[in-house]
Amino acid sequence: MNQEEKYRLQKEYEKYSDEGLLEIAESDKNEFQEGVYGIILDEIKKRGLQGKFIEREKIKKQQEEAHEHEVNLVTIKQFSYRHEAELAKGILEDQGIEVFMSADDCGGVRPELSFSIGVELLVKKEDLEKCREILKIIENNNTNL
Repeated sequence: MNQEEKYRLQKEYEKYSDEGLLEIAESDKNEFQEGVYGIILDEIKKRGLQGKFIEREKIKKQQEEAHEHEVNLVTIKQFSYRHEAELAKGILEDQGIEVFMSADDCGGVRPELSFSIGVELLVKKEDLEKCREILKIIENNNTNL
């Protein structure tokens, strides 16, 4: 990029609102022509928006990680009672497995809702087989799960 093009882009990005500039900066930097992303970052620095930019990047990363968890979770078992699900969750976590519980019982305040809806335990797809083996051993030992 020549100096004239760089100057033109600097003037163009000066016209953007703070919000608009931050939105552009959140785009995939590989989408920009060489040198353009640096011009955008320079404008962000010039306006003192680095803190906002960093915070938005953190939020974006957290959302991506949360979505990654959502996509990779599978239901390992559904329980009629919350305490049974809690017990199984504890056993699986003791084995180093990350377990999530899904229950529409108002956070345990309305346990009667779990009778009709149930309580689900969710794990990452890659832990599914290990969880099945552990729960099978527990069930075979007549543990009330």
